[in-house]
Amino acid sequence: MSEGVQAEATKTVRIGCYSVGLMVFELRAGWFRGGRFDMSPPTARMEVGLDGEWPEVVSALLHEALEACCAVKGQRWSPWPDASLESSHCLFVLSHQEFAQAIAAVAGFAVKALPELAKAHAKHHKKGR
Repeated sequence: MSEGVQAEATKTVRIGCYSVGLMVFELRAGWFRGGRFDMSPPTARMEVGLDGEWPEVVSALLHEALEACCAVKGQRWSPWPDASLESSHCLFVLSHQEFAQAIAAVAGFAVKALPELAKAHAKHHKKGR
């Protein structure tokens, strides 16, 4: 989970299902800032907040997608045990080639997900939230 995401349950809307590298995520957008992902079965899920301006929303989406891609490939490490579950404690270990592959996976994800996410963001801000 990224910084700035409210821990309590938030209302979300389904954007769609998109692959990020080796895993398909259900993308949802919510009434918060930041983002989070969960790879627990049965459905891997990614959530992005709509409360920020569009560049902030896109940044959260790309952050979560890249982090999820690295986690799926075993390139994201957390100290254990870590009772705080603080995301800033994570370490990413990957070669330049693996980084390029992760960026390509995230680019493919973003190209497919951004149009629908943009519609949700516009609708959210039109309501005056």
